[in-house]
Amino acid sequence: MRESAIVCNPQDQQALLKIKSHFQNPPSFSNWIPITDCCQWRNVQCNNDLRPDRVNFLFLDGLNDISGTVPDAVGDLAYLNVLQFSKLPILIGPIPDSVTKLSNLQVLVIKENKNVSGRIPEFLSKVKSVLQLDLSSNAFSGSIPSSLSMLPNV
Repeated sequence: MRESAIVCNPQDQQALLKIKSHFQNPPSFSNWIPITDCCQWRNVQCNNDLRPDRVNFLFLDGLNDISGTVPDAVGDLAYLNVLQFSKLPILIGPIPDSVTKLSNLQVLVIKENKNVSGRIPEFLSKVKSVLQLDLSSNAFSGSIPSSLSMLPNV
């Protein structure tokens, strides 16, 4: 029994439910139920020492039922440190500019998604907190933006 149960922040829960809806409620999110604590949901973690009620980790890897684009709602997870979308064979389209709202983001991994496409966005250089950036093995076109060399920590 826990002494003090940490309950997910309502704004984070709302953002996660938007992500689930964006992907049309796939079975991979079967335990993402509004009446439960989203800090206990599969592929989600809340373990920020300063704000233990805030989602800081969203890891979607190897899920074959995730279809559509990377949802704009990821930008609403204000305390997110790690965002990973990898090995999602039916994820499509570009990276949304809403990731620029993630001022605490340290790790951005969008890799091995054969249908994530478009140009590697220049706006990623605005996410100054990023320590690790992995965009490998996607269907991006064009060159790597020179603005990414301006990221202070990568």
